[in-house]
Amino acid sequence: MSKRKKPAASPTDALPTASAEASAPWIQRFQLLDSCYCFLVGKKAIPSLKTIVSLAAHLSGNPSSLEVSHVRQMVSIGVVKLDIQARDKVIVQDDFNPAAVDPHETIELVQFPDAPHPSKRASTKRMLLFQHALQTTTIDLANVPKFEPLKRLKSTSSQPSASSPIPYLNTLMQASYYDGQVVHIETIPSRAVRFGDRQLQDLGVCDTVCRGVLFEKIYSHQSEAIQAILEGHHLVISTSTSSGKSIVYNVPVAHALSTSNSTAFYLFPTKV
Repeated sequence: MSKRKKPAASPTDALPTASAEASAPWIQRFQLLDSCYCFLVGKKAIPSLKTIVSLAAHLSGNPSSLEVSHVRQMVSIGVVKLDIQARDKVIVQDDFNPAAVDPHETIELVQFPDAPHPSKRASTKRMLLFQHALQTTTIDLANVPKFEPLKRLKSTSSQPSASSPIPYLNTLMQASYYDGQVVHIETIPSRAVRFGDRQLQDLGVCDTVCRGVLFEKIYSHQSEAIQAILEGHHLVISTSTSSGKSIVYNVPVAHALSTSNSTAFYLFPTKV
């Protein structure tokens, strides 16, 4: 008479009840971390710790579902790695919020060295590795320590030199998912700033909008373009990156919404 063999117990079944209860929230956090990582890497975006935590709060609707301390604790448990890189960041100023930003900061990249790809197969492998790490860790899973914020590293220069690669692109090309997307890097020398002869008040922009913007002067191309739109002309503006094209359209729209019963319809073309 043959006996049926009992199916082998899964690693989770072997865990004591208390251990399984302690591991459950960490598995949920890891799933959320993994989902955010896959989304960013799949979009060819940098999976920084700050971006992932922010995205997790948006996806879950709960800022406490995945915190920086949780990710750092996962690093201690295993599988997850934080790759800390220092760079002089090229700051793209927000036209409506030109507050000073420290260009010397570090970026922490969330990485999975054993399974870096944003695929379902790799995601399953990462989860199995993390579950195994939970079973073997000696860390108190019920206690999440508050980690000190990462200190910023100072640099000797505030702008990248014309002869060196832009640090942001250099960081991107060192990522595990990089596959030759950047084919050419060119640094264009800066040109002298030209402010417009007519500022927003001179163009007839309402006081509400003038008080809402956080800058005193607009560039010459902005002044001419805003005037053209306010006069009812069609406009196409083509200038270099980070030259303030958005404000050319946003100011007239904000003016129209503030002074009449107008509505606005924005079309954002896909960048190829």
